[in-house]
Amino acid sequence: MRTKSALLTIMAVVFLAVLFVPFVSAADTNNSVPMMRRVEPAVVKAGEVATVFGESLDKSKVADLMLTTVSKQVSVEILEQTEAFIKFRVPANLDPGRYNPAVLMVREPMLLVQPVILTVEPAKSEPKPAPTK
Repeated sequence: MRTKSALLTIMAVVFLAVLFVPFVSAADTNNSVPMMRRVEPAVVKAGEVATVFGESLDKSKVADLMLTTVSKQVSVEILEQTEAFIKFRVPANLDPGRYNPAVLMVREPMLLVQPVILTVEPAKSEPKPAPTK
């Protein structure tokens, strides 16, 4: 009988927590962690513009945006920044490859690598003039 009572108490606490936690999270938007959900376009040429979409991406939470690999971190030029997206220019001299965007947070000196991938292709090359005879 005691086990059944304890189980019901635990279930009631879990049920109340599930109801209560979303309201606490919604009310405390100032402490939310930046999260990126997707990047568009997913494939860009070096020097072009891309946009990451997600939550908590405004200037009060995100100090800088970088493209990262296992071996390097490259800062990008932010063109526009809101709560829902960051539009940025991929550096023209960036090596081709797959990069994860990462945000440098404002409040904590922490770099958060995001779970999206941006594929960078070589920059558009200027057509070479035909050789003259």
